[in-house]
Amino acid sequence: MVLWSDILSIRALNRPIFNFFVDNCVIKVGNGIRIRFWLDRWCGGLCLKSSFPLLFNLSSDKEGSLNHYFARKSSSSAWNLPHRRELYSWELAEEVRLNALLSSAPTLCLDREDCQVWCTDSVSSFSVSALYSHNSSLLGPHLKVSNFVWNSSLPLRVSFFSWLAWKSRIKCSDFLLKIGILDSNTSPLCHFCNSELETASQVLLHYPFSWSIWSAVVEEWGLHWCIPNSVDGLLSWWMSGKFHNFDRLIWRAIPLIVLWSIWKLRNECVFSNAQPTSSGLLELIKFRSVVWLKASIKDFPYSVDDLVFN
Repeated sequence: MVLWSDILSIRALNRPIFNFFVDNCVIKVGNGIRIRFWLDRWCGGLCLKSSFPLLFNLSSDKEGSLNHYFARKSSSSAWNLPHRRELYSWELAEEVRLNALLSSAPTLCLDREDCQVWCTDSVSSFSVSALYSHNSSLLGPHLKVSNFVWNSSLPLRVSFFSWLAWKSRIKCSDFLLKIGILDSNTSPLCHFCNSELETASQVLLHYPFSWSIWSAVVEEWGLHWCIPNSVDGLLSWWMSGKFHNFDRLIWRAIPLIVLWSIWKLRNECVFSNAQPTSSGLLELIKFRSVVWLKASIKDFPYSVDDLVFN
């Protein structure tokens, strides 16, 4: 009971996962007391309400249990379906179709309770891997960005910060004001320029100093670009780069290192009154790249000088 109550609680938190459970569970008929004739999937995995909406709307017992419907049968094959009024001729055809379906429906087993069972086209038991695969399929391009962010070649703190930036959850002034950390009288303007609202995209991408860093990095790879509107757009564009072998590993690490380095410099300017210089930050980005990648990638062929000067 605790397990199913936890699964039902998912409905409010993640509707697609809840629907995955609902769509792949069918009810094994026992005594029919807990099964709702119209609303539950007990007859061949079908919900009669969805399959016969006209008859459901006319039913005078929409919530009735399967046990009650069985008790009203006049014979083993004659179902007594209560309606609010007499059926018209075109509605009788639907009732004939419903009775044809019910003729092959499971019968009651009075000494056994109704129960839910897992049933899909390929497997007869639930697996966590099936749920994970289903949930991943719903993420679409977001799954690719997520895999891109969690780069095993970099320190975990760098990937975690990049994930926060991607989700617009870094603690800029606008975020701290929203959650009540900063007093409402505190200025939400950028600590770099004191003229625009400090947001993740403004600090990390669009502030002129930040833009110059990104442009210098991209130009060193012989590319031209128009800076994206958000961190999500930046990472999506960066994933489109076509490189091979170790160059690809470097390329995939660079945006995360740049994001981390710009934010670290922002904090130093805010809390230690540091003065930002683009040349100094670019050298630091290159140094971090080679040190972190050489420490995590076996047989990494480039030296510090290779990355700094070439």
